[in-house]
Amino acid sequence: MKKIIYLSLFLGLVSAVVTGAMAGVNTITAPIIAEAQYQAFRAAVNFAFPTADNFEILAEGEEIESPHIIQILEVFEGGEPIGFIYHKIVPGFGGPINYMMGIDFDGNFTSFSVLSHSETPGFGARIVDEPDFAASLIGTHAGSQIDILTGATNTTTPIVRAIGELHQDFMNRR
Repeated sequence: MKKIIYLSLFLGLVSAVVTGAMAGVNTITAPIIAEAQYQAFRAAVNFAFPTADNFEILAEGEEIESPHIIQILEVFEGGEPIGFIYHKIVPGFGGPINYMMGIDFDGNFTSFSVLSHSETPGFGARIVDEPDFAASLIGTHAGSQIDILTGATNTTTPIVRAIGELHQDFMNRR
């Protein structure tokens, strides 16, 4: 009986020490991770509209009817609006795909930037690894038909559907 109590106390002590260590590591790394995420976000904004000097959040969360659009930014150059950036999360084959797309006021896509994903290397991860998919979107009109990647159907199909939602939202905001 003493052995069971001893082992239980030892296990509790080890668990407390490990939990404390993990909390300490989280405290140290959380601001670093948040800064890296913000830098990736800023890089996607700059990629979409390189001449932009400012942006503001136009809508986010429950203000948006589409379940995949989590944030809409209006982008400015010299105080004049030049387009929108849609921040979206769609379900992929391996997990959520977090990306941003820029669209100018003519309805043409200016960018497609994947911020994070959990897709299978060689298949769904091709949306990032191979520039052909993103390149095929840039300059395309939002109302155009978009082809999916062969072999990555479960990844690109939700993105293409969500682009249709983006087009509808864009048309409503113009």
